Amino acid sequence: MIRWIRSAPDWLEVVVVLAVTMGWLVWTSTMQALGGSGDGYVMTSSSALGLVGYEVAVTAVALGLLRLRGKFASHYGCSVSGRLLAAGVALAFAFYAAFVVGYFATHGLFGASAVRGVPLESEVALIPLLLLVIVNPFFEELFAAGYLITTLRRFGPLVAVAASVALRMSYHSYQGPPGFIMSLTGGVLFGLVYYRWRQLFPLMVAHMILDAVGLFMRSG
Repeated sequence: MIRWIRSAPDWLEVVVVLAVTMGWLVWTSTMQALGGSGDGYVMTSSSALGLVGYEVAVTAVALGLLRLRGKFASHYGCSVSGRLLAAGVALAFAFYAAFVVGYFATHGLFGASAVRGVPLESEVALIPLLLLVIVNPFFEELFAAGYLITTLRRFGPLVAVAASVALRMSYHSYQGPPGFIMSLTGGVLFGLVYYRWRQLFPLMVAHMILDAVGLFMRSG
């Protein structure tokens, strides 16, 4: 079995890793976007912890498979420094600026509709939300940016970044048309930054800021 995992073609590795890590998220987001399941869903402390547990578990499985193929998390750029922290804060501001421009440029297409987020239960606890703000950015950026762009890097920036953007948009489709602009903006910006510097920490910091602001606005 281990020998087969190590010798499997690269395309199969990509399919398996993305299916394990992102498959369920893409499916549930698509069903919500199509008006199927998910209507009336409210995030509770339990569901937030469940999502954190899911992301930790599938990350461990995927990294275990990649380790058998000689690929480690450090391969995707896991350095941490004050400079990279500052870059992450700047990236968050750059995202907001680009999103505002994109949103108003397409205002005529979508009207005044807002990004649809998952509503929070009024009594949701702080600790599960803090864990989600920490774990989710690590999880998403590791696979949607680090793993996928690094794997497809040999095909050039257009293919690598476009694939990353498409993946982000697929599991954020439940957010509606403005969410489309948000995912497109963030996907292109984050993808190009990662392709150029190959460091995950700025992306994770920016993502944490965006998630924290979004959760704070919904809890208010």
